[in-house]
Amino acid sequence: MVDEEYNVDRFMLIDPFPCSKGTFSGSNQIAPMPEKQKLTKAFQHPLYGDVYFDGEAFYSDLPDGSCWVFEFIPELTVDEIFWISSPTVKNRSGYSWQHLEVFGQPHVPYKTFISSSDINPGLDLQQIGSTDKGDPIYGLKDPNHRFYKELYSDYLKGIDTEKSAGDMKKEINTVPYGDFLGSVPIFFWKDPFDRLTRFSNNDFLPTFWAEPIIYLYSPKRQKVRVEVDPKEGIAQSEPLYGTGWNVYAEPDGSVTSLAGKKYPYLFWEGFGPVWPMRDEGFVVAKGKVGELFDAVLPELGLNKKEIADFKGAWVPHFLDASHYFITFIDQETIDQLAPLKVSPKPDTTIRVLMDYQPLGKDKTVLPPTFRSTRRRNGFTVVEWGGIRRGIRDGRK
Repeated sequence: MVDEEYNVDRFMLIDPFPCSKGTFSGSNQIAPMPEKQKLTKAFQHPLYGDVYFDGEAFYSDLPDGSCWVFEFIPELTVDEIFWISSPTVKNRSGYSWQHLEVFGQPHVPYKTFISSSDINPGLDLQQIGSTDKGDPIYGLKDPNHRFYKELYSDYLKGIDTEKSAGDMKKEINTVPYGDFLGSVPIFFWKDPFDRLTRFSNNDFLPTFWAEPIIYLYSPKRQKVRVEVDPKEGIAQSEPLYGTGWNVYAEPDGSVTSLAGKKYPYLFWEGFGPVWPMRDEGFVVAKGKVGELFDAVLPELGLNKKEIADFKGAWVPHFLDASHYFITFIDQETIDQLAPLKVSPKPDTTIRVLMDYQPLGKDKTVLPPTFRSTRRRNGFTVVEWGGIRRGIRDGRK
């Protein structure tokens, strides 16, 4: 491997640093340095010296014997792939690969790096396309390969769970296996370190709802119970959710626990159902994402403080790609995907949920239509959050 290909001219602590075909992103933590004899030198950084590799993660020495830990994030989006035969079913939500667990929750349940015990590239794979840089993209020859069967089976289980809930039955159309195969459900790419990397079609994966924030604006302090029911359950919450939140709602939107601890808002994260991304939205260059939020979020009902909070949480996630497709899910659909029950019943409820995917270039899409902004009246509940599909950007 040629070191010069991976030399870079910027490296600030654990900030991401680029190389050809991808970016190295840090884990925001220091770890013990593994034994050097078990590692391979991957490349040399001009400031920090040798960077080592264990087959999955990358390590950079620190003077005290510890190290920064990095993973390689491929710069590969579906719009940068040239297919030999065009997929017969359009991909709507992009593709994902599983991050190493040290970099956050592995929301894609399938391992990223495929060993020879799982696939024999010469026998099991065929070229189905190439990247804009000329790298081959591979697919499985066998339409009944266990990787396909496993993904499709998991998809059907998720659909069955959603249908059993009853309230979404009219919204769900199960994709037949033939159409599943026609959508290119899985493809493979060899990264610069010769690892066969699996990408899975987000149209068949559960969604992860990140950082939904709930403000409770009560005209006067009152006790409130809040329950939220994402279809696949709550993964994290603050304060602890349990079977629901029992808190005091304050006029400024903050909440106070029954024990007297104050919180600026209620926070939760959890898994939602398989839900392909809508086609209408906005395509924006990464440096313009904040401006888009300033223009769109007031139309959806957020005030200046809530917009500032939203931007503080989400703008840092839009750093890797040159452009992004960003859209918002209508409130009726949000209420189906993650019903929200508040007692006493609010006079006004505003729910905002963003969905997005990285793009390699600009493209034209139809803009969404929004219904008139809800006017706030009396006891008002406001929630905002976003869907993260596969956690491509390496941040928790």
